[in-house]
Amino acid sequence: MKNLFLALLARQPTHGYELMQMYEGMFSTVLPTLNAGQIYTTLSRMERDGLVRKSTIVQAHRPDKRVYALTEKGGEVLQAWFNEVLTGPRIKDNFYLKLMGAGLSGTVDPSQLIKNQRREYLQTLHNLNTLSLEPEMTENPSKLVLIQGAMLHLKADLEWLDLCEEMFNEGAR
Repeated sequence: MKNLFLALLARQPTHGYELMQMYEGMFSTVLPTLNAGQIYTTLSRMERDGLVRKSTIVQAHRPDKRVYALTEKGGEVLQAWFNEVLTGPRIKDNFYLKLMGAGLSGTVDPSQLIKNQRREYLQTLHNLNTLSLEPEMTENPSKLVLIQGAMLHLKADLEWLDLCEEMFNEGAR
């Protein structure tokens, strides 16, 4: 969240509630909602680390609001994040570790784990497909592309489960 908040603050100084509204506008129905506590905790840490500065705006007949602005250091951290290349394929996969553990322990049938995981992936794929057809998604390409990316990852995960199943079936022979 830190880097996303830095990116939003790079556009203009704003307060925490506005950050929450921007997040909701970009990601509603696609990503989990944020609670205000999480936003203000993140902003406090960013202020402590010198990435943002806080000023108070006095509003007549309303509570004062704190507006956060990006500092020079915050801009540098944001640029470093944009320049950072994400690592390649996920080699450490929790399901794979569980699958190997099941095979080694002899206490759980690995094929049952694969079956359960496949069911979960298929249900999630179905849910995402349904979500992708909603008017909000077809009207907002930035949300739709996130959903489509998740669907492609799930399809690849399903193919990978097929490979895992083949491996365990060959090992059982």
